[in-house]
Amino acid sequence: TSSTTEGYRGGTIKPEFPVLLSDKVDNGKTYDVQNWFNYASPTIYSKISTDFPKFHALLKKAGLSNDKEYRYTFISDNDNYTVFIPSDKALDESGINSLPVSQLKNVLLFHFVQGDMIFTDGKKPLQYYETARIDEKSTSFTTYYTNIYLKPGVDILNIPKKDNTTYTEVVENGSTTNLITGVNRGTGQEVYPVMYNNGVIHVIDKVLDVNQVNTK
Repeated sequence: TSSTTEGYRGGTIKPEFPVLLSDKVDNGKTYDVQNWFNYASPTIYSKISTDFPKFHALLKKAGLSNDKEYRYTFISDNDNYTVFIPSDKALDESGINSLPVSQLKNVLLFHFVQGDMIFTDGKKPLQYYETARIDEKSTSFTTYYTNIYLKPGVDILNIPKKDNTTYTEVVENGSTTNLITGVNRGTGQEVYPVMYNNGVIHVIDKVLDVNQVNTK
């Protein structure tokens, strides 16, 4: 999840071009590499606030961001997330910034799937996934979350409308899809990094509209 370097956790970045040594092993292939693999995972907060400032500004406006503690108030380190972030163009065209704060909050929370990391590898089933949006079925005693129907495939992730036609799609791209985030439990001084991945981000070309996409 980070650049290869000269020496373990070295300061000089070196591109790596693995050379196949053998494909006759029992459970895979063996490659020769000259440099060291490294691991780093920005948190969901740091990734969004740094790389997607317009989306972060909306989260802050909706009262969902605690900038002093570098976290989003509804995100737990103990859960997994898939985040769909509309492009800046999509945010501008949607007029989302003009919504009342209560509506803005629910729209933004609808872009966070909680409990699953969904990649464009086709390994997750076609089904309803729970978002962080508090559903209208909720009561003062019980909280329900809106579920969104997703169609994960190989190199593509489809978000259908209520009539099952395409609302928008995530097409695999190295710079806008499958962006991994994580949690670092160490101090940064450990010989071996103490971290785990708990989130994946995809950029989409539309703001998700609960009235148009397939939900339950």
